[in-house]
Amino acid sequence: EKIDPFESQLVALDLDDMVKTYWEGPPLSPIVRPYQAVIPFIVDKNIFEGPKVWTDNHDRLVVESTKAPFYDTLQLASTVTGFSEEYLAFESGRYVNIAYVELNPIEE
Repeated sequence: EKIDPFESQLVALDLDDMVKTYWEGPPLSPIVRPYQAVIPFIVDKNIFEGPKVWTDNHDRLVVESTKAPFYDTLQLASTVTGFSEEYLAFESGRYVNIAYVELNPIEE
């Protein structure tokens, strides 16, 4: 059953009242290899749930749903941290945007 946009907004507000969400920190640099370390466990090994074919749309979804990186470019992140751009690009494939949820007590 589908709900209309107004109902979905009400549900989102209710959810916001019911939980506290804690997000892990953003990546150091832009994500250039979204989920590259995780994709084999989703697509090939069926260990994690997810799409069985990974596309550019999935990459875009990961990038757009992740907080902005601490540094806007690989070059800047490399200069500030001392890590090579290649290393930062590789590590961007290991970054997973994780959220933790704490349920608030239900008030009746």
